[in-house]
Amino acid sequence: MKKIICFLMFLLLLTACQEKDSAIETWQRDELVKINEHPVKSEEAAVYGIQIKKEFEQIGGRDIWEFESFSGGKSAYEVAKTKVLENLIRVKILATKAEERKIKLTEAEEKEAVAKAEEFYADKKTMMAASVDTISPETITQVFLEFELGQKLKREMLRSFQPSPEMIAAKLAEDETYQALEKEDLREKYEHFMVQMTKLEINEGNQKRIEEIQNQLSENQGLTDAFSQSMVYQEEKYTRPELDAIFGQGFADDLRQNDEQLILSQDGTAYIYIKLVGIQLLAPEQLHLELKNQEQKKQKLREQAEESIRDESFDIIYKEWKKEANVEVNQEVWKEFEVFSLQTTK
Repeated sequence: MKKIICFLMFLLLLTACQEKDSAIETWQRDELVKINEHPVKSEEAAVYGIQIKKEFEQIGGRDIWEFESFSGGKSAYEVAKTKVLENLIRVKILATKAEERKIKLTEAEEKEAVAKAEEFYADKKTMMAASVDTISPETITQVFLEFELGQKLKREMLRSFQPSPEMIAAKLAEDETYQALEKEDLREKYEHFMVQMTKLEINEGNQKRIEEIQNQLSENQGLTDAFSQSMVYQEEKYTRPELDAIFGQGFADDLRQNDEQLILSQDGTAYIYIKLVGIQLLAPEQLHLELKNQEQKKQKLREQAEESIRDESFDIIYKEWKKEANVEVNQEVWKEFEVFSLQTTK
């Protein structure tokens, strides 16, 4: 009985070893990754590498590769290599999903993708970053066609999705550039507040007059002409920042809304009655132009916020697809694979 058990255990171990060897043998020469049994070789991965190198250098310049601690303790090159792997896996999965849904590129879309591939291949400076000796035009075209197919899948799936105003507002609340534009009031540079001011000393002679002014202003009636004309005014011209600096933040807006204000002087010995005569607008054409440019910037950021929400929504779907996909990485080969060359000459 013991002999039989030992023999069975030997067979199990032998089978396990054979399966392990078989798994190793499934990797053909130069295969880096398999997505749903479809292999990706170094030539194809090198196309993604060239593109990622270009994107990184557009953001951080050619010196970016000198950073040994670029993100999470990893060098810029290590981060870029991870991005290459993520990109090629994503493109392959999306292309497969598009085919499953019978989504195809139109003739015009194919021509556009092919033209981009040809431009990519013709750029000798860009191609110098290739980590392999040869990349065929056909391989580059395949990458560009699969990428465009994935993008079309995304557009089709998000066609009816419109981010809600609340979602957009929440996204813009996190955007420091948009918030700065919202707070920026261009009128400050161009508006001059024409105001009349009179000072009323706090004493028995002025007490009745001060009370009447307070009562009338509290009722939002304004002063009667006769009462107003009995005062001695000093007319001044201020910008909005100047009014806020002298009388407190928000004073200019209050004056714009109510026309009249009664405030206590800093030393507490008098009241100052301030009346808005008018607002003089300097260089109105220039102000109009700047306001238009400001709104265009805000609109662009709103569109970017919408697109970001769409991307995030689609990423949720993609992550589920990735979980379902059979993704294998030839770790030993990938570890040694150079995704792009940092040499300037080949």
